[in-house]
Parts: sequence; C-alpha cells; structure tokens
Amino acid sequence: MSDVYQPAEDTFLLIDAVMDLPNFERAIEVGSGSGVVSVALACKAEYLISTDIDLKSCYATLERLREHGRRTGTDVVCCDLLSAFRETPIFELIVFNPPYLPSEQVQDVSVFGGEHGIETSVEFLRQASCRLSRSGRILLVASSLSDVDRLRQTASKLGLQYKTLRYVRLFFEELQVIEFRNETYK
Repeated sequence: MSDVYQPAEDTFLLIDAVMDLPNFERAIEVGSGSGVVSVALACKAEYLISTDIDLKSCYATLERLREHGRRTGTDVVCCDLLSAFRETPIFELIVFNPPYLPSEQVQDVSVFGGEHGIETSVEFLRQASCRLSRSGRILLVASSLSDVDRLRQTASKLGLQYKTLRYVRLFFEELQVIEFRNETYK
C-alpha cells in the first residue's frame, strides 16, 4: 500500500464531514486511495461504490473494506472519476478528496489538480452533477492554495448550491469540505 495515497489531514476532515451526515441508500466515493473514507461511508450507506483510477488503490480499498467487515453492500471499480457510470441521477451521496494543489507541471496526479488546482475537481463536478439524485449531496475537499472561487463559479453554472461544512487551518493552507446540492432541492 506504499504507492497508494495515505490518509492525512484532508482524509480525516472528509471522514468527519461524512460522519455528520444522515445515512444514505446509495453512495459513491471517487478516488478511494487507501480506502479509509470508504470504510466510513460503508457505515453510512446501504450500498457503496468506491472508485479509483489506480488499480493498486482499488485493491487497497477492497482489502481495507474486508479488514473492517464492510464488504457486504460494497463494490470497488477501477475507472477515471465517474466515467464508468451512466449519466442518471442515482447517487444520494458522492464524495471526492481530489488532487487539489496547483501546478503547471502535474508531477503526481494524486496531489496536483492542474494549473489552478481545481481542474480535476471541475471535471468531477461536471460528471457528478448529472449522477446526483435530486436531494443528493456532493462532498469535495478543497484547498485555499487552489482557485476555490472558480470552482464555486463552475458549481453555480451547473445548478449547484454550495456551502462549507468543515474546515481546518494548517500552517500553510486551509482545507475545507464543500457540500454541493441541486439548486432545485429545498
């Protein structure tokens, strides 16, 4: 598991936000990495899909789910973002701890999210918005080092409301979990 993204402050912040939510029927985690967030989600969802673009991460997630007795009602899929799923609004919760650091040269796809740090997140929101149930929620981790304003503008164009659920200040940045919901949901 040494090649797999290991849990850090962003991971634990996302887990805390997930644990504050009610239970869900269908949830999906994009970019499951080590599977730590998936284990928390498996406690909150009747059915969970965990995805990652990296096959080693998929195996690590599968193993972590097994270790915690959470294989029932879960599937692990190797794919890029949500590309393996139909564009139908079936998920009540979609969670992603994306690569969010800005860099013109993407050296490590697990931490660098593009020139402004949000390019991966923007594509994720585009894919997630059409797979989100009417009353569903998207949780996304963002960094103050990236262009969060541009991310929010994209969300608005996609018809998504947003608010910060949790944040933590580190010595060089602020991490936040942003919740996105359909504007038509009241």
